[in-house]
Amino acid sequence: AVDVVAQVLDRTADAREAAEQGRHARDLAELGRRGAELEPDQEIGWRRLMLLQERLGDRAGALRTYDELAGRLRREFEAEPSPETAALAAKLRAARSSEAVSAEPATAPSAADTEPRPARPWLSRGRLATGIAAVLLVGAVGFFLRAGAERRDEPSLLAAGAIAPRDRLLIADFTDTGGDTALAVAITEAFRVELAQSPNVQVMTPRQVRAAIERMERSADLALNDSLAREVALRERVKAFVVGRVSDIAGRWVLNVELVGAESGELLAAVHETASDSTGLIDAVDRASAAVRHRLGESLRELRALPPLEQQVTASLPALRKFTEAQRLDYANERTRALPLLREAIALDSDFAIAHLAMANTYDALGEPGRAAESFRHALDHLDRLPYKERQFLVGSRAYGREEWDAAIEAYSRYLERYPGSIPALNNLALAYRDSRRLEPAETLWARAVSLDSAVPPLYFGVHSVQLLAGRFRDSRRTLDLIGRRFPDNPTLLTMEVQDAAAQQDWEAAERRAEANIAASQHDTLALVDPFEQMAGIVMTEGRLAEAERYWRTQLRLSALSESWGRRLLGARQLGYLQLRYRRAPAAAIAIVDSALAQHPLDGTLPGDRPYYELARFFAAAGDVVRARRLAAEAAANDSVLDVPHRSERAWTAGVIALAEGRAADAAAALRDAAETHVCAICPLPDLARAYEARGDTAAAIAAWERYVTTPWFYRFETDASELGFAWQRLGELYEARGDGRKAAEARTRLLALWRRADAELQPILADIRTRLAAPRR
Repeated sequence: AVDVVAQVLDRTADAREAAEQGRHARDLAELGRRGAELEPDQEIGWRRLMLLQERLGDRAGALRTYDELAGRLRREFEAEPSPETAALAAKLRAARSSEAVSAEPATAPSAADTEPRPARPWLSRGRLATGIAAVLLVGAVGFFLRAGAERRDEPSLLAAGAIAPRDRLLIADFTDTGGDTALAVAITEAFRVELAQSPNVQVMTPRQVRAAIERMERSADLALNDSLAREVALRERVKAFVVGRVSDIAGRWVLNVELVGAESGELLAAVHETASDSTGLIDAVDRASAAVRHRLGESLRELRALPPLEQQVTASLPALRKFTEAQRLDYANERTRALPLLREAIALDSDFAIAHLAMANTYDALGEPGRAAESFRHALDHLDRLPYKERQFLVGSRAYGREEWDAAIEAYSRYLERYPGSIPALNNLALAYRDSRRLEPAETLWARAVSLDSAVPPLYFGVHSVQLLAGRFRDSRRTLDLIGRRFPDNPTLLTMEVQDAAAQQDWEAAERRAEANIAASQHDTLALVDPFEQMAGIVMTEGRLAEAERYWRTQLRLSALSESWGRRLLGARQLGYLQLRYRRAPAAAIAIVDSALAQHPLDGTLPGDRPYYELARFFAAAGDVVRARRLAAEAAANDSVLDVPHRSERAWTAGVIALAEGRAADAAAALRDAAETHVCAICPLPDLARAYEARGDTAAAIAAWERYVTTPWFYRFETDASELGFAWQRLGELYEARGDGRKAAEARTRLLALWRRADAELQPILADIRTRLAAPRR
């Protein structure tokens, strides 16, 4: 059937002239009949044959086709032609009687004439009536679709009311009649990227589609054919869906695309494009998407001003294939399998900006900031190779990455003016508000996003994060329970459970959930790094130092196996802090970190993975101020390479170095700035408290320590591993010095509870605390 389609379409592009000159009319009609007979149960094919015959000037032949169809329906199905087919026949009879015999072919039919409706169930045999539309686009219909983007008198679907502003659309998986699934997937993704640029509609993302299919208790890996697409669209209240087919006809490629109303099954728009060979397919997708966007209400002037799709995506079809394969894996949360395919796509087209951006997002999701930053920079280098949506979004993301919160908020807000229903933009705008400690607008934005699409797990994680930071733990617990019911298999949920328990300093619950996270991540070496870091931080916080060492060494091994050098240095620093804070052994602490640096020097690490600031603070705390200063200078140079200012990190590091040099006033000033601006709400606070103590300001020191121990944070187990126990110990001492015995006792009781399973080497501290608690209060 597809062979017939291509031939008819190619040979009827100029059907009017062919009819006028009498050339090939008989051949064209015969091809159209063969196409209809290939799918005899689909009534729309016969209607389109009638339209073709009328287009060729054979109105009598069109009426004979109708009589033939009506007779067959009565014989085989005991049914009558559909009202649409009968109405078309009546129109042809009326035209014939009023005009007698006319040599002038009929004008192109209106959209109402060509829009099919669902066939009766006994006639369609379970298939969509629109299915034939990609099989047979003939005669006048073919002419209408080819010229549709240029017809100024044809009202858009938006103007006609068939589509409302910002209605949701669904893109079904395109098919390839030759069985090349990878090619079909690539063409589907290219069409989705281009159609998603339209400000008039919202295209469902693949993740949203997967979630919808899972809610239907179907496998998310099912091909989204036209039947399943309509089912998903109806369940999700999506207004229309797109189906498409690509065919190789003797080396000539044909692309057929249809926009179908979900509720009615009516054909709202259809496009036919051809390419002389496979290298022209991306250009064919560009033309097809432009035609559909024009039918959706965008002006020709705007569409003509757009750069070609091959410039916005890639001109390399093999690269596009690799990219879309990677995206499918990423949507299924198989990110480590997606990465090699993204690398192959970029190797085929080094300017493939969307692939660089996808690589950045994947590394970011895997906790690889250095690799993410590297890919992000490559995407920025090719900003002009991105479609408008991705380009404008990247501008906001760049500002966000630089912690330029107001600029990020402005960029995302401007983006939302054009795409007000964009879930990613709402999410990132909420993140910018949250990370700048404006929790109320962040929660409002996430709630708005959830109301627009309740099938996106990260939106719920955003809501949970705001509740956690605000200390509303009952609300955060309810949100986690909701996530568990809606997305029980989401791998991020276990990490959120660990964070929620740690934020409440419920370390036993945090440990149980970290154990579950380790058990669930056994399939992936890189995925295991996170839960082992969680477990190591939790037991170290509890003073179980021998266990912590074992977990940190496992983290070092796993991060080395996965070549995650930034994470490996984090593990080495945490082991160093164990020696420095708990054992007061700075030489041993420095030796651990130096060993890790010797195995993988900083200059062999990606710039985004070089923890200059963290190392500078570590060496300053360990007493090596000269080295700390040198690392701080290298950090500033690295910032220039990354084009990221790291202002709050720089202030924090300057404060720690000043404290190590005995400049308490300078230290306090820098650390105050860091405490108010750093994304981590608790991280600079212990150093600020120490700076106040060094300055002799006991009241300010107590306030800083109190703020530290009471402020909720996602990753408390990281900072608390080397700070929380000593914060309670120091608060007890400061309260006692101030003469507040009750608060001193409360702080010491908290430390006893925290270190109740502590190793023997910490027992002398605990014995002293018990003695003090037993002594009469003054």
